Amino acid sequence: MLNLSEKIQHLENCLSNSNGSYTDSFKFDILLLIKESNLKFIDNLNTKEDIESWIKKLTSRIVLKFDEENEQLSDFISDYIEFG
Repeated sequence: MLNLSEKIQHLENCLSNSNGSYTDSFKFDILLLIKESNLKFIDNLNTKEDIESWIKKLTSRIVLKFDEENEQLSDFISDYIEFG
């Protein structure tokens, strides 16, 4: 189990790494919004795998459900951070 600073560091590392894929194009926006959030969601992420899964799930949701014409990406990400 990771402590809070290890969780934050791994989350930031994962969001900073990019291989140029479409889903990676959202990681910078996610990182910015996470830094502005209260980080309560991170309490439920106990391992590096949990953190990586959380990121993958969020980026997948953006690809599948984000409506660019009717939503702001920041609102979409903030909602996921707050409510999962």
